[in-house]
Formats: sequence, structure tokens, C-alpha cells
Amino acid sequence: TIIRILLSALLCLKASSGLSSELMTSQVPKLVAFDLDGTIWSPDMYMLWGGGSPFRFVNNEELRDCSNSKVKILGISGEILDTIATADEWKDTVVAWVSCTDEPSW
Repeated sequence: TIIRILLSALLCLKASSGLSSELMTSQVPKLVAFDLDGTIWSPDMYMLWGGGSPFRFVNNEELRDCSNSKVKILGISGEILDTIATADEWKDTVVAWVSCTDEPSW
């Protein structure tokens, strides 16, 4: 499942952190940060001339911008974000979006 994928990433930290496997698999991060362009979605936002924010959810594979241009959700990003948003294990986790833009209103 997606939770197992995310938790396996945490297990990679075990060797350097000194935390037990039990502790690492029983907790989820308090904060998860995602880069947007080229990581979560495509195209890059500068390519959406006349469009951009706000975005409308279509499904776990697609968004639409304010001019109805398609924004593709890459890989399993949609599933991961859906899991973080809906699974009880992740209810206390905050999601941060890491990006930059020259569009101050966004």
C-alpha cells in the first residue's frame, strides 16, 4: 500500500538515526513536503500561460487550472496525497508545498 511505501522511506533513516524498527514503523511524519513542478505534476506552472491557480481536482491523475488546462499528476503522487488526506494514520500530518513562482497572487 501507499502507507507501506512511505514508511519504507522512513526505514531508510533507521541506520543513521539509531531509532528502532518498531518505532519507525509505528509512526508517520508530522510534516511531509512536496516539490510541485516535475515532481507532483506536469507541466511546469510557467507553461500555463493565462491559467494557473486555483486548481480543480478531477481525479488522482488530473487537475484543471483556472483556464481548464489539464495538469497531469505524476506517477503515484495522487495516491500518496489521497492517502495522506484520508487515512487515519496520517490525520496529524501537515503537507507543505515547495515551489517558487513569479506570480505573487498564487
